Amino acid sequence: LGGQSVDTVGGLITLVAQEGSVIMDQAASMNVSAAGAQSAGQLSVSATQGSASLKGALLGQSQTQDLGASLVVDAQSGISLDGIAEAVKGELNFAQQVSLRSRGTDNLTLGSEKSISAAQVSVVSEGGGITIQGGLHADTATGGSLLVAAGKDLTLDGAQLSAKSTSTSANVVSSAGRIDLQSATSPSFGATLVSLDGTKVAAALDDFDALFAMLEDPAPAAEPDTKYSGMKLPIA
Repeated sequence: LGGQSVDTVGGLITLVAQEGSVIMDQAASMNVSAAGAQSAGQLSVSATQGSASLKGALLGQSQTQDLGASLVVDAQSGISLDGIAEAVKGELNFAQQVSLRSRGTDNLTLGSEKSISAAQVSVVSEGGGITIQGGLHADTATGGSLLVAAGKDLTLDGAQLSAKSTSTSANVVSSAGRIDLQSATSPSFGATLVSLDGTKVAAALDDFDALFAMLEDPAPAAEPDTKYSGMKLPIA
């Protein structure tokens, strides 16, 4: 304006298919990035009776994580964890939240070479299983929130999950983050779970709406809880 640059916030993109599907072509792009030192926006995709196929470029850049963008996908089917990981890769791209909810029976898989990172990360398959071979990271200055919930089998095969504090400042007080792993059947774990004091690995919940409500209050437990269906998990 007037020959000078002005920082602006990112916008809001909402795609809703009440009965059908949301399909994003590979040549398409959606951008909710901030300009300068402002907050990035939110990209929300809802297809609760259909599929969500996002194959294009998803852009939600910000200068810092606390100004990061949010990506929320809620669909009956069609969510590709590898595809989402590829779409949001890059430093500070959708750095605030990545929330993926599959309401149907799809089995979700994140491959060994893929990772998703944000202050709040949630991956839910209400009627299917989840296999994580790559990385899910909710690392922030004070520790973020990570939720993985499966209506069937939950398999962590060489996965790396973290919700740790990244701060080295003496002015930052951190109790670290929270990791919630939920499965309606017997879980299979082969993972590195990284958090500091306050890590919680919770038992299964039947109410998936309640799982998302957890993200609104990610306060850690007073003491680390490493019990899961009678199993001891490796918390480092």
